[in-house]
Amino acid sequence: MIKGILAQSSLAQQLLSLFALALIGSMLFSSIGLVLAMAFYDLGREEILSSLSGSNLRHRDAFKLVQGFSTVGTFLFPAIAGALMLSEKPKEFLGLKKFTQPIWLVIILLAISSYSMGALSDLLYRFSAGVPMPEFLASWREGLEKNQGFMLEQYQSLLSMQSPLDFAQVLIVMALFPAVAEESLFRGVLQPLLGKHLNKHAAIWISALIFGLLHNQYFAFLSITILGALMGYLREWTQSLWIPTILHFFNNATIVVMVYFFSYDYSAALREGQELSILESLGLIALLAFSMALLYNLGRRDRAKSESK
Repeated sequence: MIKGILAQSSLAQQLLSLFALALIGSMLFSSIGLVLAMAFYDLGREEILSSLSGSNLRHRDAFKLVQGFSTVGTFLFPAIAGALMLSEKPKEFLGLKKFTQPIWLVIILLAISSYSMGALSDLLYRFSAGVPMPEFLASWREGLEKNQGFMLEQYQSLLSMQSPLDFAQVLIVMALFPAVAEESLFRGVLQPLLGKHLNKHAAIWISALIFGLLHNQYFAFLSITILGALMGYLREWTQSLWIPTILHFFNNATIVVMVYFFSYDYSAALREGQELSILESLGLIALLAFSMALLYNLGRRDRAKSESK
């Protein structure tokens, strides 16, 4: 039986197994996506690979297909397989058996958190971009800036939505899949796994740090890491994977919705910031702190109810 086969293994063995699953899943699912894209869009392998930074609609559709499979293979596959191997109760391990009540209030608070989080991300992004780098690291910074520019080209290409169907596809690839898959791995498996061997704060921040590093965005690293930590604390407070997953989805979906319906310039916003005043930023950050505090209290109340039964 595969269920719980690694439950008694050392942390090093468990982490190595999780890494191996992610590597296998990434290669396997990316290959499947590539083969399907070649078949559906009548493109050669090299054409699809070169389309990663292209803006041709035909190539973008192929890229969306490959990207979707890659996300599932890299994050969701190792999360599901890992939960099965690491625990006799994989659903409970992942945090899928609970949802903080009342649902309507939780959804509203998560929507508020997602909206107000933009101000915090903007401040952290500006701080990262303004930090001077020593001369001997100048060439490294240039490489990071070039890599970030390449990723922005990918995002801009994906976000060039031409129809409602295109919007739905991008929403799935850029918001739904990453939210479900990444949260399943980082907050569903990695965080509770580390939490069994370390204290809960170390588990949250180590998971968030890896989450930030894997996004491979130098200037956004700090904001992505902080976002990961906030979602980690939500996972800890509520003992539910659903809560950080919904917040992650709202955070990503907001960009897609704003670009499609309000002609929001995502690349310009990253380059220039949101141009919020200090007062506006502080107000939104206070709103974020307030909504997170309410979510903490709801989670604590739910835990108290469960323990009293």
